[in-house]
Amino acid sequence: AIDPGTRLCSAASATGSAVNSIINSCYFTLRSGGKTLVTFVFDSVYMLCVVVVFTYIIAKYTSMPTVLVYALSLAIEIPKAVLGIVLVKKGTWINNLVGTSSEKEAV
Repeated sequence: AIDPGTRLCSAASATGSAVNSIINSCYFTLRSGGKTLVTFVFDSVYMLCVVVVFTYIIAKYTSMPTVLVYALSLAIEIPKAVLGIVLVKKGTWINNLVGTSSEKEAV
């Protein structure tokens, strides 16, 4: 029989991997469009200000089992994935990095 904690940890890891693949694809799509500030906030600031703080608080000030803390620290990435999808679908990340069409015609 599989321990319930092991089952939860495995399910959290599998779900976390799927969420991370969405986050990574959104991150690199935004970065390829030239939105470096957005990608900095999207990746680093979210990790330091949301995930690390949230995980520290629930680990330090609650009596939750370690497996549940792990699962919740992965689940807090889901809003980041949703935000990434919204930003990519908006299309504001698209920048013309090579010039305008009139500049291309003049060459």
